[in-house]
Amino acid sequence: MAGQAPGCSVTAEPKSPTKPLNPDPIPFDDATAELVRVKAAQIRHRIGLPRADLADLEQDLAIHVWTRLGGYNPARNPDRAAFIRMLVGHAAATVFSNHARRVRRAPLSLEAPL
Repeated sequence: MAGQAPGCSVTAEPKSPTKPLNPDPIPFDDATAELVRVKAAQIRHRIGLPRADLADLEQDLAIHVWTRLGGYNPARNPDRAAFIRMLVGHAAATVFSNHARRVRRAPLSLEAPL
């Protein structure tokens, strides 16, 4: 090709297919949705978020659980509910740690007493 250095060739490598978020979708049943709703309300109350943020928090927890449901292995543990409770617990811990990090790193007000 014109304009290229000798010995250089441009070849387009085929893109690998992207891995789906949930390769083996397991239904997101009513019990799981209720668990996510209850846990989101608990977190919102504990952190002190406004009620308007509850729907966003529920969605964050639901996405966390749904993207990881494909990792459920009934041979390891036949209790699917325990696996889902663990996922919701991990999601809650992530929300807590992210909130704590934001609070720690928040700049102090210039008007705050030292």
